[in-house]
Amino acid sequence: MKGNTSLEEISEPKPFEWIPESGWKDLQKLINIGDEYKSLNQDLKSNEKEFKEWYDYEKPENEELPVNYNKLTSF
Repeated sequence: MKGNTSLEEISEPKPFEWIPESGWKDLQKLINIGDEYKSLNQDLKSNEKEFKEWYDYEKPENEELPVNYNKLTSF
């Protein structure tokens, strides 16, 4: 799988400096993939502390996702 490979610029600026540009661009694509991701932008903005803690883990892929995203199935 690849992230958002489009050449289009993202219209919504990233809300926090710790989010990489490429990650923010990928997230913008993800919110359009399915209903379970539709509120991810708002959830991230409303729960910065939890998302930042998860982001800072050495292996975040092995940790429980913030907010209610732990209910998602493995891809």
